[in-house]
Amino acid sequence: IDTDKLLKFDYTGAILNTISLSAVTSGYSTSTETLTTSINFFNAWNSAAPSCVALDRDNNIWVTLFDSGSVIKLNGDGYLQNIIPPPATNTYISSSDYGTYYGFAGENSVTPSYVDINKENEIYVVYSNPIYPALLKYSSNGSLLSTYMFSIFAESPQKVIVDRNNDIWVTVLNENQDKTDIISRNDKVYKLDKDLNLLFTISGISYPGDITVDGNQNLWVSTGKNNLTKINNNGTDVLTIQVGSYFNLSDYVQSIEGISCNSQNQILAINNTDLKVYFVDGETISQPTISSIPSIDLVSAP
Repeated sequence: IDTDKLLKFDYTGAILNTISLSAVTSGYSTSTETLTTSINFFNAWNSAAPSCVALDRDNNIWVTLFDSGSVIKLNGDGYLQNIIPPPATNTYISSSDYGTYYGFAGENSVTPSYVDINKENEIYVVYSNPIYPALLKYSSNGSLLSTYMFSIFAESPQKVIVDRNNDIWVTVLNENQDKTDIISRNDKVYKLDKDLNLLFTISGISYPGDITVDGNQNLWVSTGKNNLTKINNNGTDVLTIQVGSYFNLSDYVQSIEGISCNSQNQILAINNTDLKVYFVDGETISQPTISSIPSIDLVSAP
């Protein structure tokens, strides 16, 4: 069954186009000269597990393929334009690693999990496995421009977003802490410039999830069970507020699973526990009560 598909919707939610990623990449493989290995990442995985999608300013579509280790570029009609192969091939999971890190013994663990694009059409890809934790910058034709490596076996970068100043924000999990405890962790947020020079880090973040940037270039990230954390654009002020309810029976289930910013500088947060969309004022400095945050009930909404 072909489950690896890319769907295009219009503003009403109607499906305009369905792209089979298996069909798009059929017959293609990453270059053995580039990879220094004979493994065909598309033949083995058949473009399995698309994990993120982003549009550039030329309406091209960039998709990270988590299990194949590659990133592909499609044009607006869904035709393959380019393949970015895995940036490393000597990071295989050994039998002793199996069960500790994501993947199977013998599998190449270069796993692209997230992609975003700046206003100059430069591509930023997060590789999240702690055996190869990296943020890579590519040109619009797929050429590697810069690399930022995180601490191997200690840090796992998760998501990346580019703000309007072309600065880069990355959420990073601390791999030396219990993954089932999302309350008292010490995870981080990194901010880098467009050339991947580190600007600052924020520690003490608890299990960062989804991210967005508001109109003032402040970062908002879902944290803990049901929190939103706001980090101002120079890293000098961090505010965390509670949004909606959370699942009481588990210490490792996040309720906030989708955030965005609208034109009124409101942060929209989806809470999958109480099934509501909350609207948080992006200018809020003081701690609001839960009842004071406007929301829409997803169950009764038209």
